[in-house]
Amino acid sequence: MRTPTSTIFLTGLTGHLGACLRRRLALSPRGWTWRALVRRPDEVQPEPGFTSILGDFTTSGDWTNALDGVDTVVHMGALTGKASRKEHFRVNFEGTRHLVRVARDRGVRRFLFVSSVAAGFNSLERYPYGAAKKAAEDAVLEAGFDTLILRPTLIGGRRAPAFEALRRLAGLPIVPLFGGGTGRVQPIHGDDLADVLLDALAADRFTGETLAVGGREQLSMAELVERLAERMKGRPPHRISIPLASTSLPLRCMEALLGGGRLPLTEGQLMSFVQDGVAENPPWVESFLTHDIESMVAEACGER
Repeated sequence: MRTPTSTIFLTGLTGHLGACLRRRLALSPRGWTWRALVRRPDEVQPEPGFTSILGDFTTSGDWTNALDGVDTVVHMGALTGKASRKEHFRVNFEGTRHLVRVARDRGVRRFLFVSSVAAGFNSLERYPYGAAKKAAEDAVLEAGFDTLILRPTLIGGRRAPAFEALRRLAGLPIVPLFGGGTGRVQPIHGDDLADVLLDALAADRFTGETLAVGGREQLSMAELVERLAERMKGRPPHRISIPLASTSLPLRCMEALLGGGRLPLTEGQLMSFVQDGVAENPPWVESFLTHDIESMVAEACGER
């Protein structure tokens, strides 16, 4: 017979989803004990139930002792955005594999990995973030834990990094839509995703499933950018469709010369404009989706 989740080791507490998780727990405490691995403890205010552990899951250190007595790991920590391929694989794959090995050696039984819908894209050759996440998923599944892998779609909410980037794009005088912005997206609010995560823990949904989770509405990337622009400017944006091929090759060359972190965007980030990032939610996920696209657009534009 399985024992209920009680002591949880958490990465990614200082990120956007981590902030949403803390907010949901403040509204509905679960009585669990959380040990949160953070690189800068000063970023996290003392909160009931949370103990901050200084460390980095990509390297060994004293933090590994904090896994003693832990029954469940929730791994949300990740490198996103415009990092280089080398850095994506160092943090998102090799770092996850390192955490998996430490957790297994310490007797952890359950592992919940927050991956990305990008891990399921049809082509990952030019998308190192998605490729590294997929490799990390394989490392989790091969370790022998009771597992659940969640693949969130585009995460929305106030100060959500992806929505912030799209809002800046939508605010340009002429909005570039790479590949026409035909890729379908299904944004999910960070608070809703946090509720899904907490329910997965409470209901012991560690069945080895890899589950894409998204919001209530699908639309194209072009339509999402247009909604953001209309909310900010009160009118549809002036748009220009840029063929992906004409942007992809120059970006690839610049990344090779300068490194991805020094560019405004990378070749891999263009993939979300043309590849579908959507989900078929099971009924238990649908019950937690309380935010629609308009509310997420309004939050991104600072209206709520």
